[in-house]
Amino acid sequence: MLKFLFVLPLSFKEIEGKIRELIYREFSYIQDEYLIYDTYESAVAQLADNQQTYDSIFFAGPYIYNYMISRLRQLNHWSVFPRSSNTMLRAISKAALSGWDILRLSIDTYSKHAVAEAYQELSIREDTLALPVYNDMDDMDFTQNALQYHLENLKAGKASGIITVSSGVVSELEKRRIPYIAAVPTLDTIRETLFNTVQYHRAQKNILGQIAVIYININFPPEHSLLLSDEYSFMLEKMKIIKEVYKYADRLSASVAEESIYNFILFSTYGALDLETAHFRKFELLNWLERVTCYSVSIGLGNGETAIDARHNAFRAMLRAKNHEQNAAYVLINGQEPMGPYLGDTVQKQPEDLPEEFQRIMSKTNISSNTIHRLYTWVLKENIDFFTSKELADGLKMSKRSADRLIEKLLSADLAVLSTEQIKGERGRPTRIIRLNLPKFES
Repeated sequence: MLKFLFVLPLSFKEIEGKIRELIYREFSYIQDEYLIYDTYESAVAQLADNQQTYDSIFFAGPYIYNYMISRLRQLNHWSVFPRSSNTMLRAISKAALSGWDILRLSIDTYSKHAVAEAYQELSIREDTLALPVYNDMDDMDFTQNALQYHLENLKAGKASGIITVSSGVVSELEKRRIPYIAAVPTLDTIRETLFNTVQYHRAQKNILGQIAVIYININFPPEHSLLLSDEYSFMLEKMKIIKEVYKYADRLSASVAEESIYNFILFSTYGALDLETAHFRKFELLNWLERVTCYSVSIGLGNGETAIDARHNAFRAMLRAKNHEQNAAYVLINGQEPMGPYLGDTVQKQPEDLPEEFQRIMSKTNISSNTIHRLYTWVLKENIDFFTSKELADGLKMSKRSADRLIEKLLSADLAVLSTEQIKGERGRPTRIIRLNLPKFES
């Protein structure tokens, strides 16, 4: 249901009746409300505080529209009924029925070209016309100057009658009991304006609903900080992560924002994400990041009518994924309940598909099965019993920081022990030598 407000002058009650009837018959999905004003100032005061409650606001004519836009900040969609040649043709026809000489009319607001088009419909050539037209819409005293223009034309015999669009002019003419014809929009003009506005809102909804955001969080431990030692190793690992994130963004034609050392935000479209993730069922980015870091990754995907809404939904989804303390993704679409968890391919393996030893190690350490498998493969292939952090990093092709973190997890779970420490050089820092205590199994 769309909610439209129609800002109409008190003297143009005829328009209100047309709009009500048309919406009742043809636009039942529009909720219509009306702001009827006596003066422009009163209209500004009434509209100032509540315009955001409407999807669109319509103004009866261009002058009230210009007056409003010069005094109020536009917070939603505004529209004005156009000065169409059909509306002018209707006014000229009414003048003819009233017995006026339609070749001598005083007209305001409309351009001479629009007036000429209306006369062409009556097979009256433009070169036979000498109509006085006042259309200075930048005139701050438009009402008074247009009124004076009409009165002078009547007095000088240049006009047999007045056609006006200005509600202010209408009020002054009624006070003086001077006949006039108000060039109010025709049913066709109102219908076309409403239809175009409805199409605008539908298009906006389709476009805005396509905004989608991926929120990526690398779950570094709290103590992991650039203020700690080995900043170089940390940045090496960070660069590997950045490379994978940008590679994935390139596939989506997405823009990337790095919110912090832990977080990345990708802005893309709903369609691109839907296609890349196989309808939000496959998250290859989880697997890509798992290959370059031993830390778990939490991913949230969300969409919304604005980029802010989409980012908020993606952040909420990421927080749900983070609760799993392993590679996981959640999806939050159109404000619904988050869907998930969706896990990386290596983590999605069912427990019965993994060796029992793997399951125990994963349970004790929260190390992914992929990292455990790489560790076992390296140890068995190289026939290694003892190693340093650097050797582990080189062997598993990860940063030294990641290797240190992996060692800490193994030590905490009694799956490795600190054998001894070496000191390189006279003033070198001690290097730990680690001995693994992993269970044996058949690969």
